[in-house]
This record gives sequence, C-alpha cells and structure tokens, in this order.
Amino acid sequence: LRPDGTVVGWGLNFEGQCNAPAGLVASHISAGAFHSVAASRDGTLAAWGNNQYGQLGDQTTVRSDVPVIVNSAGALAGKTVMGVAAGTLCSLALDSDGKIYAWGSNGTLQLGLGSFPSTLPYSSTPRAVGLGSLSGKTVTSVVAGAYHCLALTSDGKIHSWGTSTDGQMGTVGASAVPVQMTANGALAGKNVVRIAAGHYHSMAITTDGQTLSWGKNNQGQLGDNTINNRTSPVAVTTATGLLGGTTTISVTGGQDNSVAMTGVGVAPAVTDSPDDQTVPASSSVSFSATATGNPAPSVRWQSSASGPGGTFLNINTTSNPSAATNTLQLTNVSAAVNGYAYRAVFTNADAVVYSTPAVLTVIPAPQMVVPAAITTDATGKNGAVVTFNVTATDSTDGTLVPTCTPPSGAVFPIGTTTVNCTVTNSLGSTSNASFTVTVRRSYASFADLHQLTDSSPGSDP
Repeated sequence: LRPDGTVVGWGLNFEGQCNAPAGLVASHISAGAFHSVAASRDGTLAAWGNNQYGQLGDQTTVRSDVPVIVNSAGALAGKTVMGVAAGTLCSLALDSDGKIYAWGSNGTLQLGLGSFPSTLPYSSTPRAVGLGSLSGKTVTSVVAGAYHCLALTSDGKIHSWGTSTDGQMGTVGASAVPVQMTANGALAGKNVVRIAAGHYHSMAITTDGQTLSWGKNNQGQLGDNTINNRTSPVAVTTATGLLGGTTTISVTGGQDNSVAMTGVGVAPAVTDSPDDQTVPASSSVSFSATATGNPAPSVRWQSSASGPGGTFLNINTTSNPSAATNTLQLTNVSAAVNGYAYRAVFTNADAVVYSTPAVLTVIPAPQMVVPAAITTDATGKNGAVVTFNVTATDSTDGTLVPTCTPPSGAVFPIGTTTVNCTVTNSLGSTSNASFTVTVRRSYASFADLHQLTDSSPGSDP
C-alpha cells in the first residue's frame, strides 16, 4: 500500500489476487492465500481473487480479477471500516466502534459465529462477530491465518477462534466463538499492542517491546532458535541475529516464515484538536488537527450528524480529498450540517487515536418570501408597470429588505420576465429567490402600437 492509497501486488496470481486494482484508493489492505481485501478511503470495502466460499463478500461465489464491492447493506450498514484481514478462505473487517465482521469459509470455525460447518459452511456476506470473550469488548486489531483468527482488544488481551492444529491459538483444539488466550509462557503478566498471524503460527508485540510467537515452527518461523512447535508464547530471540539491539515495531507472518520491521515505534499522540466553528450558511470553513508518532500517522476525517456523541463516519475522500489531510476543508456549508461534529483519526503501526471532536454551527440564511408568478395585461406598447412585495426575516437581524432585479414599480415588457431577489444578513449569509412576471398583450397595447390611442404604461387605455 503506497502513501497515496494505490495498491501494488506481486507473487502467485492464478486467481487474480495480485492484480493492481485500477482506481482504488485504499486506507487498509490485506492479502490472503488466494484473494485480497481492501478498505478504500471513501469508506467502501472491496475484494478480488478466489471466491469459492464467498470470501469476496459480494453475495456470490464467483471469482473476480478486479475488485468487487463487499456487501454493506447487512451487518456493515452504516459502519466505518478501520481495518481488514484476509485469511486463506475467509475475510474480516474491523469498524470504528471496535466491532468485527466475518465472511467466507467456516470450514474450520474461522468465522467465529458460534455456528459449525454442518449448519453454516460459509457466508458470502459479512456477519457480526460478537460472541464469546469479545462480548462487550472493543477490538483494536484483527488478523487471520489459515485456520484461525486473532483479535486484540483495548485492554491489551488476545482473543482467538477457529482451529488450532499446531498451537497457533495458544492451545491445540478448536472454538466456534472467540476465547481469550491464556497469558502463559512469555506472555504472562504482559499486555499486547500488536498482533499478527501466519498460516499456522501467531505473533505479538508487548507493551515493553518484546516480540512473542507461538504455533507451528517446522521452518523456524517462531524465531526462538528451535524448530519445536509451541502452544505457549515464546520470545523471539534478540541475543543474536539481525534483531539484536533493535526494537520491533511491526510483524507479519507467511505460511512458514515471519517478517519484522524494526525502528523506534511511537503510537500517535494528538497535539492539536480542531476548534468549534460558527459560520454563516453558504460560506467555507476548515478544521485542523495534528499528531505525532513513528511511523508518522496517517490522518482521516470523520463526521457525526448527531454531534460529538453520535456515530462517526469517514468523509468521502474522492469528493473531498482534504479529508485525508491535516486540514479538512468544507465549502458552501448549509444549515443541513448545523450541529455536525468533526474529528480526525490518526493511525500508525502502533495505534489508532482520535482528536477531540469539534462542532460546526451554521447560521441560517435569511428567510425570504416572494410572490407566486404574476400575470397581468399590458397597459401600453411598452408593457405595464408591475408592483410586488418581497419580504425577508432573519434570526440574527430581524426584518431585512431584499433587493430585486427588476425592482417593484418597474415597467415590465410584454412577455415573461424573471425577477431575481437576494438578501444578505450582517454575518454574510445570503438567500436568493426568483419568480416570474408575465405581461400579456391587450387591446390597449394593440391600439397604442397602431397609434389609435395615446395610452402609455401606467395610464388607462
């Protein structure tokens, strides 16, 4: 995933899973064995590749070489996706409320729905995962292996479900619902900030910076200087090898290997939150927020139609690219967004943090009342003098006097003329309205035209 949101892929591609999706601007991606999943910056989910068990989530089992939209009409309706994970034959999504959704094969119980393959062999649409040890918990990260899945909750605990053939769930066995992993071995007394899953092994980084691993180890993928499988977490050795004297800030696993990224990892810390804003309708407004962290965190703006206590949703970056920058810019705001709250979400390898929300107050535009369409007869060859009354009231300034073109009392020519009226309050909020005036030909105008009478506009024929 490149910084600009474009995706590149490489490797075995007989299912199209490595195809670079044209036009997709992603915020999160994950590669499974035969398919790929991405969360786009506009809030939609896409997947491509093998779909034998519905792991693309588009309510079919038809493979696709190009991204298809994951069904968002069911469990994902109204949700903002903050993370994705692709297993061998299943997919997972994590929303901004810390809830998990799963779809694809349930052959090894990896959907975590409490259902067995005999009753739910697979699901081609996302379903909410909220049973077992995840009930009432807030999930901060989710990963998927070949037969198992892991979730990290905000209290630093690991939860697992699926099938553990080699100890990758911290035990040997299976569970159709999430269970909290026992904090034994090198994990005893520690909390976790990062998790990762290979096909048959698992990894974690603890708050004190230690890297742990457990599960299958036939190729030394646990990094503990042995090839012994482990049902309890062991520490990845740093006494020798390239990890000596370094700090691991991110890990990931393949089928029989593990990869670590070293550096000085620092979780994002918000240094400046946006301020509340009050502006007139039809004006522009901006909100700014900043955060520190290593790696430098990405930023994504969200809005809540119900104020700071409501549900926040990602702002579409296709229609508003500033939603992926430190300064959110809104133009031509209307009274419809009065009371909306806006916040910035900062994400790096260590954590996701949120700025304090800011509330937008939009001063409504003046209310203007114009007449219905006016129709009258000409009083002479030049048309007719037409008078009308246009009024305006405003919550800030009270009664206002609109300006209309042409004005009341002007001579309107024969035919239809549009009258455009405008009024602006002291805060610069403007309302516009229009109506038509139609002047019909009459005997007076006909006679005047042929000089049969000396009538003029405004006089009796």
